[in-house]
Amino acid sequence: MSTQSLLVAAGVVIALWTFAAIVIFRTAARTTQLADEDQAEQALFAEDHMVTFEPMREAFATAVRETEPGRPSAELVDCWGIWPDAPLAHDLTGGTRDGS
Repeated sequence: MSTQSLLVAAGVVIALWTFAAIVIFRTAARTTQLADEDQAEQALFAEDHMVTFEPMREAFATAVRETEPGRPSAELVDCWGIWPDAPLAHDLTGGTRDGS
């Protein structure tokens, strides 16, 4: 092999390594940028939804918990309305919302 062909081969190898390094660094930079954008988006999402927890926390803190045996209060029966088998009336008469 001549010196000239060795120099050409070395130049090709250096060019390929340079190209590979550029691709790797650009990919790493883009991945970091996407991760930063995702973190910013998640922070905004969390910030928007954290304010909705305050009224819920206050409601839990001021809630009257029914622990006494007996029939439930009217407020509790109203809360049950989200379930199809909830009672229709406050005195638990009249069947349930699902017809049973």
